Amino acid sequence: MPRVRETEYIDVIRLEQDDGSVHEAVIFLRDPIWYTRITHDSGKTYHRISTKKRDPDAARKVALAQFYEGRGIARLGLKITKATIASLAEDMLKEKERRVAATDRGAYVLRTYRAKVPRLNEFFGKLQPQQVTSKLWDEYVLLRLTTGKPKLAEIHRHGLPRKISRGTLEQERDVLRAILRLAVERKLISALPTMELPRLGARKKMVSRASFSDSEIEVMVNRINRQINDARNEEIAWNNRMLLCYVMILLTTGLRTNDIKLLRWRDVSELTRTDGRIVLRLACRGKGMEREAVSQPEATDWVHELRRIARAVCPDDLLFTGPSGKAYNFTVAFRKLLVATKLRTDANGRARSAYSLRHSFAMARIMEPSLNLTDLAENMGTSVEMMATHYLSHINVVSRVDTITATIRPSQHAHLMKPETHRHAAQAAQEVRRAVKLPKGR
Repeated sequence: MPRVRETEYIDVIRLEQDDGSVHEAVIFLRDPIWYTRITHDSGKTYHRISTKKRDPDAARKVALAQFYEGRGIARLGLKITKATIASLAEDMLKEKERRVAATDRGAYVLRTYRAKVPRLNEFFGKLQPQQVTSKLWDEYVLLRLTTGKPKLAEIHRHGLPRKISRGTLEQERDVLRAILRLAVERKLISALPTMELPRLGARKKMVSRASFSDSEIEVMVNRINRQINDARNEEIAWNNRMLLCYVMILLTTGLRTNDIKLLRWRDVSELTRTDGRIVLRLACRGKGMEREAVSQPEATDWVHELRRIARAVCPDDLLFTGPSGKAYNFTVAFRKLLVATKLRTDANGRARSAYSLRHSFAMARIMEPSLNLTDLAENMGTSVEMMATHYLSHINVVSRVDTITATIRPSQHAHLMKPETHRHAAQAAQEVRRAVKLPKGR
């Protein structure tokens, strides 16, 4: 027969409201710790909380503080709960998983959320949503800036160690906001706290995103060809041929890496221009949206080369199908290529990736004087504002090189701007000194 527990409750406070409801708090002993039991709805629901005290008088003070805190939450129409940031994060991920499964969109965002939740749980996991304040967020940002290790920690920028980027902190803030939005929906908090990010270093005008110059592209292509020729076996050679096609197709189409990853053979067709040259018509599905794009004529030859060496060329097969039959992942191979060619960063210290090939395409196309920026933005699946922000500031200077460097009026000091003038003057001075010293030597 189960033992009947007789619990002795000690009243702490009892308030009867005008509507007849009773709010009360009591404490009881679970040797050796005192607990409190609180209700704000006449006993329909109870909240049992440990006071973490052994002394009954100290326990009464804790219970009273918990009672008034809960009463304030109840007055706001919010629920009193034991939910933590960690438990809410788990529920938020499950909800997003269901949404991705239902809509087949947002898989990349879901991966980002999964990667960031463990990091946030280290700091916020045991806290309740109402405990996450603007001040606590500021402390978290400071901790991340002082102790966090960036993804590219081995690369130094301008001789200085890299720090956590603003983009990383923005992603972590977005995930925390998603967790707290769920708390708002469940009426655990009334609103999201303000979460600002500090300015990291001197704010500079963005000139362009990391891209490759023509000479750097030549270095990469030569390196891949050398890897093909020096391959120990046919499998290694095939992988490098696939990498070469990947690089050149990105360079001649300007597609996103995710566009290329999702592209199937049925999505690629040929289109004839008015001058008779053939370009590719591409049905893209990157970033969860469908659009059409056209390539440069050079892309046609590289797609033909890819079809020649590909192991899966049925209409529903991916363009870049790996040895396992799944989508080919070039991330590691391309990173090794950049390290081998010493092109991992650009002259400004910005890290490069396969996505930089898209930026190289944009930089090359935007130089065409007859090209409409709106048409280019639409073809690349982006906005005119984005194109102007990341590329136009650089192109405006480069494209007006003749005007900027032109000399309209002659200058009497123009000869001083040439190094040959200074060399000739130095040689003449030396000859004079030798002529002066010559009589003394007799």
